[in-house]
Amino acid sequence: MTSWAAAMADCPPSWPGGNTHAPGEVLLRVAPTSTIDEVLSRLNQTYPGTTALAASASRGIYQVNVPIGTLECDVLDTMLTTMVFDPNAPDPNDPLLWAELNYESESAEGSTGSIYISNQLPTAAQFYQQQYAVQMLGMTAAQQSATGRGVAVAVLDTGVDAAHSALQGAVLPGYNFVADTPDTSESADGVDNDGDGMFDEMFGHGTFNAGLIHLTAPDAKILPIVVLNDDGVGETFDIIRGIYFAIDHGVEVINMSFGSSEWSEGLSEALEEARQHGILVVASAGNDNRKEPPRMPATSGDAIGVTAVDDHDVRAPFSNYHDDVFLSAPGATAKLPNGEPDPNRAVYSIVPGEGYASWEGTSLAAAFTSGTAA
Repeated sequence: MTSWAAAMADCPPSWPGGNTHAPGEVLLRVAPTSTIDEVLSRLNQTYPGTTALAASASRGIYQVNVPIGTLECDVLDTMLTTMVFDPNAPDPNDPLLWAELNYESESAEGSTGSIYISNQLPTAAQFYQQQYAVQMLGMTAAQQSATGRGVAVAVLDTGVDAAHSALQGAVLPGYNFVADTPDTSESADGVDNDGDGMFDEMFGHGTFNAGLIHLTAPDAKILPIVVLNDDGVGETFDIIRGIYFAIDHGVEVINMSFGSSEWSEGLSEALEEARQHGILVVASAGNDNRKEPPRMPATSGDAIGVTAVDDHDVRAPFSNYHDDVFLSAPGATAKLPNGEPDPNRAVYSIVPGEGYASWEGTSLAAAFTSGTAA
C-alpha cells in the first residue's frame, strides 16, 4: 500500500474502537525539492490560517495546525489529492512525500485490569532482585559475561525518576517531547486526560520499565525520552521525534512499551531508519488478548514485538499475539487470595520517589527483552 492509499484509509479509525487522533492536526513530510513555506502557502489558499506548530526539521517532518472550524480530514484529503507524491502518477511538483493524521498511541497497561500497587510494598525492594524473571531469563549466569557496559537503551515512555537510588549513575540526559523540556522526570497532573475514569494511571510506567532494563543489564545506560503523558497516551508526532532523538544520540536499543492500532507512515519511516542504523527496536504486543488488529510498532517489521508469559512460561491471559510477534518474556503477576501479588510469581520494579511496586503487562516483557538485548 502506498503512503497515499494508507493515509486515505486512516481518516476515521481503521478498526472499531481504534485509536483517536489529535484534533485539528495533520502530520506531513516535505519533499526535498520543496519547503514548508511553499506547502503552507498552498494550503492557506484554501484553508486560511493553517500554520506549522512544530517540526523534526532535519527529516522534513512537520506538525500542522488547521484553522478553527476546519476539519483536519478535509485538509488531509486536499493534501492527498493535490500535494502528495503518488508513485502511480508521479509529478515532480508535488511538495509532499506523505501526510497523515496525528494518531495517539497508548501504554497497554492503562486500558486493562493489570495489577499496579505503587509505594505500598515495604518488602518489594528485596523481591526486585529475586523475582522469578531473574531465574527464568538466566540473568545471573548471563551477567558473568555481559552486563550492558557500553550500551545505551532509549526508553520512550512517561519519563524516568533518575534520582531513584536503584538507578544511580545509570540515566543519561534525555528530552521530554510532551512538555518540550529537558526535564524527563515523571510527573502527575491529577487530571483524567484520556477520559477513562482513571487519574494518572501510568505515572511510574517509564521508571518501572527502566528498572527492569537496569535489573537485566546493570551497566547499560538509560536514555529517557518522554513521549507519553501520565495517562500513558502519546501522539505519533512526539513518538517520531523521540525515535529520531534516540537515533541521533547513538543508542543501541530503543524500548517502546506502547502501541497503536493505526498505521503511520511517519512512524514506519522512523523505525526503518533506526533499523538501518543497526538499532534494535523492542515493542510490547498489547494487553487485549487478541490477534487483530495488528499493533504498531510491535508488528511493523522494523521492531521486535514481545508477548508476556507467566512464571510457567505460558502466555499470559491478557497478552496479545500475532504472526509477526515472535518473542515472549516475563510479564505476568499472579495474585494471592487476598489480592496482593504473590512474591514468588510477580514482576517487581522501581517507581518514582524511592518506591517499589508490582505490575503486569506486555510492557514489562518488552523491557526485559530490551535489557537482554543490551
